[in-house]
Amino acid sequence: MKINKKNILNFKKYSKDNNKIHYNNNYASKFFFKEPIVHGVNAVLLALSYFSLSQKKKFLINSLNINFQNFILVNEEFKIKLIKKNILVFNNLNEKIKLDLDFSYLKDKFDISPVAKRFNIKNI
Repeated sequence: MKINKKNILNFKKYSKDNNKIHYNNNYASKFFFKEPIVHGVNAVLLALSYFSLSQKKKFLINSLNINFQNFILVNEEFKIKLIKKNILVFNNLNEKIKLDLDFSYLKDKFDISPVAKRFNIKNI
């Protein structure tokens, strides 16, 4: 799996994160990375999507702890692994991100409206 420049530009557009370290080669070359790096939140959202698709039941995330351990370069190959209530983003060299989830499965007729109201979520 990898996040390419097109993904980066789309994420930049929607997140409004215009930090040049994510998309400008000349700017990124001035830093330790030497190349543009992926938005950390972009990689986290991808990992959470991977987790969500793996679940057979509806669930609610009660808490999420994110540990950014290393950077991911644009176009760098990485893997996502699910281990119980953890999600690990890594490659052959090192771990990139570790997510610790506390989630619970929902009953079929779970009423999401109190949660939606609390977090001001519309159109659920």
